Amino acid sequence: MVEDTAPPVTPVLQDVAARPSPASWRYSRGAVVLHWTIAAMIIVNLGLGFVAAATEGDLHRQALDWHKPVGIVILGLSLVRLGWRLTHRPPPAESGLAPWETVLAKLTHWGFYLVMIGQPLTGWWLSSAVPKRHAFGWIGVIEVPFLPVTQSMASAGMAHQLHVWMGLSTIGLLALHLAGVLKHQLIDRHEVLSSMTLSRTRAPLPTSARVSSAGRRPCLNPNPRG
Repeated sequence: MVEDTAPPVTPVLQDVAARPSPASWRYSRGAVVLHWTIAAMIIVNLGLGFVAAATEGDLHRQALDWHKPVGIVILGLSLVRLGWRLTHRPPPAESGLAPWETVLAKLTHWGFYLVMIGQPLTGWWLSSAVPKRHAFGWIGVIEVPFLPVTQSMASAGMAHQLHVWMGLSTIGLLALHLAGVLKHQLIDRHEVLSSMTLSRTRAPLPTSARVSSAGRRPCLNPNPRG
């Protein structure tokens, strides 16, 4: 009698089988909506900040009248995003990344939280610390209270300096983040953009294992990047 024995499972296939289901490789809808909403508002508010800094008169005032309340909304949404991040498990890190890429990705990730929360706070501090401060809010209906800080040029100057540095850091992080996304998407051929969309199509499993279409046999990517 001939025994029906299954062929041994290769380590590559074991690695694939041990990975979570493809559904877990997507960000949740809440995270996706918060991500793109905050990103759009940050870009718009950076533009408003530059307009306010480069102009005078009515245009300067109008830019600030929008810049300040939008910053408060960014602060609130960023706190919600941080709470969401701490209570919802994100997709696992890509396999095959170089150690420096992993470290840089983590620093960029938490750097964004620092500026998303820190920059609006320093702006709020600045608006509260100037000797001749003016109330601000949304369409004259909701007024934002001032922070309990010292009203002085010294305090306002410190807040302004931190606010500017936070803005420049935000631009640097955005450039770094965009460069990383383009590298993974175009060079490493990782479908990173599909994991940050509302589409329910599953993102491809990020593994260094590849199965050839001809013989359906496992093979290794010579440049394993997940």
